[in-house]
Amino acid sequence: MKKNKTVKVVSLLVIGIALIISLYPVVWLVLSSFKSTQEFSLYPTYSLPKSFHIENYIEAWTSGNMGVYFRNSILCTLGSLILIILIALPVSFALTKMVWKGKKFFNRIFCPYFSISVYCLTYFKYCIHARHMYALPHGCAHGENTLHPLSAT
Repeated sequence: MKKNKTVKVVSLLVIGIALIISLYPVVWLVLSSFKSTQEFSLYPTYSLPKSFHIENYIEAWTSGNMGVYFRNSILCTLGSLILIILIALPVSFALTKMVWKGKKFFNRIFCPYFSISVYCLTYFKYCIHARHMYALPHGCAHGENTLHPLSAT
């Protein structure tokens, strides 16, 4: 009984530490987005904002075309989601409920792909894109001399 309680406490402690480590950058980013320009230059980066300035979001939305980017992200996400559901639903039904000759073979093909993280795939896309970008002469990449690492994703 005492061993189970110790394991539970240690596991909750590890989960709590992991939660703090993963949430702290997000909280810091959101709080820093409300700082004014003067606060960034006068105070340390870890300081809390003295007052909340919503103007940063208004300026980003209007001058940075965030509305267009937001709409494009929603359209791409919805399109991807619809395609994933339309493809995965019949495949998952066929691999779990139906009995057919090639079921074992296709299970061995599909199952490893479900365990690959999207971030791993993004990294490989970045490597391929970066290799092609370096092969181009200066000025050919999007009309300028900069590397846009994830623009191919």
